[in-house]
Amino acid sequence: MVEGWTQTLANLRDNGRVAVTLARLVDYRTFQLKGCALGVRAAREDERPAILRQHDAFARSADFEELGHVVRSWASWPCVAIEIRVEEVFAQTPGPGAGQRVGS
Repeated sequence: MVEGWTQTLANLRDNGRVAVTLARLVDYRTFQLKGCALGVRAAREDERPAILRQHDAFARSADFEELGHVVRSWASWPCVAIEIRVEEVFAQTPGPGAGQRVGS
């Protein structure tokens, strides 16, 4: 398995609970997804191009904050794939409504 993920993977095995934050850097639109892990595995080689494209796109979006070089320094391969069942979604964009549950 990928080095550096030891504690995270141990936590998933312990209770299976997951919270994922998704943020768009250009306007800080942010959501938090909460749920449970359904499975954990090493990412497959056929997934690598999509993973690298996503990593590059995130680095380019960070360029305006002059953080792209930091993002590009993050290892993106090999990586772990975690399948989750989303149970709740929360708005986390700064401002009114932050922290409120989205949808029913």
